[in-house]
Amino acid sequence: MGRFSLAYLLLILLPFLAACNPEIEVYAPPIESYYIVGILDPAQDTQYVRMSRVFQSPGDAYIYADTAELSVRGWHVSLSGGGRQWEALEMEVPADSGLFGGRHFVYAFVTDSSAPLQPETRYDLTLRKPTDTTYQIRAFTTIPSEPILNAPSQPNFSAQNNSYFFPTWDFDQDTDIGFERGTGFAFEARVWLYYLENGLEKSIASRPTRLRQTPFRCQANTLFDKMCLEIPGRSVPNYFRSQLADAGGVIEFPDTTRLASQIALLSKVARVEVTACDSFLARYLIGSNPNVGNLNLLMDKKEYSNFPAGHHGIFGAIHNSSRWIFLGECTKFLAGLSASAPPNCN
Repeated sequence: MGRFSLAYLLLILLPFLAACNPEIEVYAPPIESYYIVGILDPAQDTQYVRMSRVFQSPGDAYIYADTAELSVRGWHVSLSGGGRQWEALEMEVPADSGLFGGRHFVYAFVTDSSAPLQPETRYDLTLRKPTDTTYQIRAFTTIPSEPILNAPSQPNFSAQNNSYFFPTWDFDQDTDIGFERGTGFAFEARVWLYYLENGLEKSIASRPTRLRQTPFRCQANTLFDKMCLEIPGRSVPNYFRSQLADAGGVIEFPDTTRLASQIALLSKVARVEVTACDSFLARYLIGSNPNVGNLNLLMDKKEYSNFPAGHHGIFGAIHNSSRWIFLGECTKFLAGLSASAPPNCN
């Protein structure tokens, strides 16, 4: 049985399938089904919800998706929580450079300082059909608390120099990010780089770590709400180098002010960011990862969603936390930001 293959199985079944000549209905009767995505972020002044039709096409599905109007418009979309309620505004957003073109519409909630979202608060999303107010789609999420970073630490103060400075981090070796997890369900980390290209401010974010619920290849006392994430050695500077190589302009890295009498005067050129996800979004992302779960390609992998049965997508929440750092000399050299290699860095 070790050499028994799917192709061999089909070869055996082919004569029986030909003899039976069954009539198969490839396209099921159409049903009203929607794909909805909304991720709440308390750091943003506007929250977005995108709603589109789930479709089946008798022709080329890629051509259909590229030309059809799949956005769902004219619905009454509301968000409530923490004693507040928001009514969404419908707006058109530019199409990205992805696979499909066409026009894209979203529902937007203004959550600026006059009506901000609050952590550790449940928010309910309600989508009402304009032609039938009894037809509603609902979902909810709870925004996790902010993860508090311990490594990197807060800015340091030198009594000798009477100055503040950010901690210096090198990413030439495996590096552990440590923090207090709070109410987050799963976490990821990345490093941001800020630089000038032809005199214009630009930024790059490294690829995020894999989403983790527990420490992996790093040490943290989970009994005391501690958590950590490992960034593999050289992954950050190597990624920055590959991105900067395609910049096509003059790159400057203005990290000159490393000591200052006020924190606000320090050069802000790099920061470590940790993102906490709620349980709904975390399960959706983990379930969508092809590298997670059963490797049996014949087994149907059910897509996770917290919308009612018949609809798809996710309504979740995140909460970011970050600390400013200075990049070590080895990382700057490996990233192509410095021409001089420090000792033991090559």
